[in-house]
Amino acid sequence: MNNSARNAGPVTPRTPNPSKRNLSSSSLSPSQTDKKSKVFITPNRFAALATNDPDDQEAAATSASNSLGAPPANQPHTVQARKMVIPPIVIKNIKNFSAFKNALTDITSSEGFTCRATSTYLKVIPSSRINYNTIIDYLHDTETSFHSYTPRHLRTYRVAIRNLHHSTLNTDIINALNELGHQVKH
Repeated sequence: MNNSARNAGPVTPRTPNPSKRNLSSSSLSPSQTDKKSKVFITPNRFAALATNDPDDQEAAATSASNSLGAPPANQPHTVQARKMVIPPIVIKNIKNFSAFKNALTDITSSEGFTCRATSTYLKVIPSSRINYNTIIDYLHDTETSFHSYTPRHLRTYRVAIRNLHHSTLNTDIINALNELGHQVKH
């Protein structure tokens, strides 16, 4: 046995282990306030990709003005309006494309729609809701064979009204919904 093992004696929880380093509890260890206040801020790596779009500049200014510690409830909530998707109109049996295109240009404008043609049908894509309605009215008037999906703003939907008494008349419910500006079909 070597002398260091005899002098050290058995290692107990109270006696320090001679093979481990002594760590002091002095000022070298960080305090609680230092641990809480550490914030890591990095530069924006995508700043070179910034555009001159006013919407992007407003969003960048808003995000720069918000502090890191602010709760989400204090940050402004912006709702972006979804772009209205206008469904295409598929038309069959077009005999004279030039005359049909000129007629659509007369009732809308040259930028009111775009056309894509295949061997069996013509696909007309209106640029706005107003142009969609105008083209649909024209196709109904000329009794042209066409197909289109119902636009989202014209789609019907089902509604369940809760907490009504079972003896409430249907006519009372329909009249109340009509007063609110809803059209009821049952």
